[in-house]
Amino acid sequence: SAGKASRPPSKNIAYVLLDKDGSVQFQKDGAKQTIKLADLEGLADSWQQSQNQNNDSAILIQADKSLPFDEVMKVHAALSKAGVKRIAFGVTSASH
Repeated sequence: SAGKASRPPSKNIAYVLLDKDGSVQFQKDGAKQTIKLADLEGLADSWQQSQNQNNDSAILIQADKSLPFDEVMKVHAALSKAGVKRIAFGVTSASH
């Protein structure tokens, strides 16, 4: 429920990184790859299946604060459609 987040997972976490220019990267196990938003659902589905029954797995959406919220919600929708159960959000500052 809102305001009562459980502790974040210590491992088994993947990241979707959204840059201010709209580029999307998928990062797992320390390896990053630039992807198209259209490919995110398939990648997230594969990752989710590789986690088996691990309830400690999650995906963190890390978005640049200047990115429109609608872009972040498109990513959230793709992850949800792929069956990802735990999705967290983070914000990064625009680099100068």
